[in-house]
Amino acid sequence: LGFLPVSRPVSILLLLATLGVIVACWFVASRRQEQGDTLNLDDLPDATYRQPVVLVCGDLPQIWSQPSQVLTATQGCWIRVEDHQDLEQVARQVLWLRPDWGRQLSVMVSVCPQKHADGERLTSRLLALRWQISQVRKESGHSIPLVLNGQTGSAMMNDMLWQAAIPGEGVSVWRESSAPSSIAAWITTGGAMAMQQQVLMNSLITWFHKHVKTVFMDENPDIPTIAPNAVLWGMGPILAGSLSSSVWTAWLSRRTALQHVAGWHPVGTDSTVMSLFPDFVLPLLPE
Repeated sequence: LGFLPVSRPVSILLLLATLGVIVACWFVASRRQEQGDTLNLDDLPDATYRQPVVLVCGDLPQIWSQPSQVLTATQGCWIRVEDHQDLEQVARQVLWLRPDWGRQLSVMVSVCPQKHADGERLTSRLLALRWQISQVRKESGHSIPLVLNGQTGSAMMNDMLWQAAIPGEGVSVWRESSAPSSIAAWITTGGAMAMQQQVLMNSLITWFHKHVKTVFMDENPDIPTIAPNAVLWGMGPILAGSLSSSVWTAWLSRRTALQHVAGWHPVGTDSTVMSLFPDFVLPLLPE
């Protein structure tokens, strides 16, 4: 205050401004630290673990009921990235705790169209994830495969039905307690009900290609293209958090000119009766 070549009131204002900048920087740093402290990775497998490790972003079809963000399955490990967390930060933290996991790390982006009422907002969210995945790849030096997962709930389903598109292998049908099969074989054995379910599944696949997959693959001068290593579509009777009016119901209404069809909605939201993730994809990912 004594040596600045300005009047005393101006020097006091400069001092207050400097203190304000310091306080603002401290606040931002403390907020980042607070978000970092919310990571709950206590249940990570040992450093010698060599099965696939998948960072899960986006929507969850069922509620994540446990406090830890880590869910270890028989053939791999799922790590939930919360909505308020940054994918880069979670990946950085995982690799800091387990430096040798870079080559077995993958990212799965899950999208439940029945949980979204605004298509443009969903696109912005997916573009942000595309940017974050590209940054994780750049920072880690690993390919970090991408898995895209689309899920809906329908009263037409009695149990969970999965269909997966693997590059070079076409689309296959996966059901619990049965071996994977082709769509033609599944419809032949399932009859009229399987045909009805496949019509709805085909609509989900079309919507997903147009509104999700293209967001990651369209040319963009600012963000590298990210081609998925696998694309999964799932339908079951249960979906937590489903909206009565969503981008999914709007899509089906435009294509069919129908409104308020019971089969377009899940029969319930009880997540305890459904599996959380498609574990069958884990053996297809890098170890």
